Amino acid sequence: MLIFSFLIVLISLVLILYAIILLNLAITGSRAPLKSPELPRLEDCPAVTIQLPVYNERFVIAQLLDAVSKLDYPRDRLQVQILDDSTDQTSQEIEQIVPQLRSAGMDVQLIHRDVRKGYKAGALINAQAAATGEYVAIFDADFIPPADFLKRTVPYLLKDPGLAFVQARWSYTNARQSLVTRAQALFLDLHFLLEKPIEQKAGFFINFNGSAGIWRKEAIVDVGGWDDEALSDDLDLSLRAYLRGWKALYLPDLCVPGELPADVYSYALQQERWAFGVIQTIRKLWKDILSADLQLPKRLHVIALPGWCFIPLLLIFSIILTIPSLFGAHLSAWLAAGFFSLLISQCLVVIIAQTKLFPDWLKRSLFLPALAGLILGLSVRISKGVLTGLIRTKFLFLRTPKFGAHPSNSMGEGIAGRPPKNDRWASLVETGLVFYAFCAGILAVVNHAWAVLGMCVVFILSLTWIKLTIQNDIK
Repeated sequence: MLIFSFLIVLISLVLILYAIILLNLAITGSRAPLKSPELPRLEDCPAVTIQLPVYNERFVIAQLLDAVSKLDYPRDRLQVQILDDSTDQTSQEIEQIVPQLRSAGMDVQLIHRDVRKGYKAGALINAQAAATGEYVAIFDADFIPPADFLKRTVPYLLKDPGLAFVQARWSYTNARQSLVTRAQALFLDLHFLLEKPIEQKAGFFINFNGSAGIWRKEAIVDVGGWDDEALSDDLDLSLRAYLRGWKALYLPDLCVPGELPADVYSYALQQERWAFGVIQTIRKLWKDILSADLQLPKRLHVIALPGWCFIPLLLIFSIILTIPSLFGAHLSAWLAAGFFSLLISQCLVVIIAQTKLFPDWLKRSLFLPALAGLILGLSVRISKGVLTGLIRTKFLFLRTPKFGAHPSNSMGEGIAGRPPKNDRWASLVETGLVFYAFCAGILAVVNHAWAVLGMCVVFILSLTWIKLTIQNDIK
């Protein structure tokens, strides 16, 4: 029983500590300015390459190319590279649009690969030699860059030669599409409205988010270029740049709309992939992190990057320890304190993030239960990504389908053809945890441990919701 007592107290203390960190994030973030530095005057228009990695994006490719064609920048200083790895009719649609862009005076280069080696990073590596711009802007297929994107980012790069990249804030074209997309928007707003402004104010590492950003090509070359074996290629490249002394700039008031995963299964796969990618990157660069010339707070910030990945795993352990906690004095109270302090602090931080930008923050905050359910319900999937990242270096990349402005496009598309066998063991673990939590709940009623009962009920509802939704998505 001693070992269970130790684990319960330890896990509870870690969750409480993380809750305190989140609350400090809320307090500090509420004071961090949500405003970009003053825009320098654009004295010259250097050559810029726009890179558009595309893979089976027939519902969104037209809107992307239309937005790129409207960029307010001299045509003789602009190159567009369409990096097409598609295996469906997306390629035919691109081939129909490209002549129109060229007739409008745009320098458009269509690069098609028959073998998708290295996924997105592989496509970027393949196109790098043909990129003529001093700066390289990258947009995923579902993003819609505003016309003034380059004129609001390039001046910062011209002014500061030590600046590796400029990252814009994401917004979401389909945030109101469903309960799941509303919850995702709340979670991402926490990152873009609180975390990044704090990191910028403190001079900490700022991650490139993979899209809606512009890089200095010299910085990409200096750090060794993209790594096609890195699943989180954006984190990998930006962290290597940071460790070599390059700086980054985040522009919170430059907003670029993109699309959120429309279904739970796509989002679950995305989160599992991101968790794996974070762990993989830290495994790869840990020696560089320890040896880099960084002040202690900045080094600790980088070391703590994968911390969020392990929280779902600790929440699972909390549920596993519910039954042992019922047989020790005050242990159940410790367990519940850690579990609920984390959920409550997460909700408070999200609310603070919403108040920074949205007048209707109270209405948006009504979807917090969905966010809490999503976090708990995906705990097994995210933990799978973490554990896989700790023991393996390879991961099967599955595309997150995008459907454009019309959700009806999703009918019969996207994940329908994916083999569910890759997720069978995760589904079995989820079923086992639901059954275990149900038994723990019955024991909690017998022992009048109402806090533990609350933990079990919240966990069962969250996991059952996600599990049933994923099963429906796969069908």
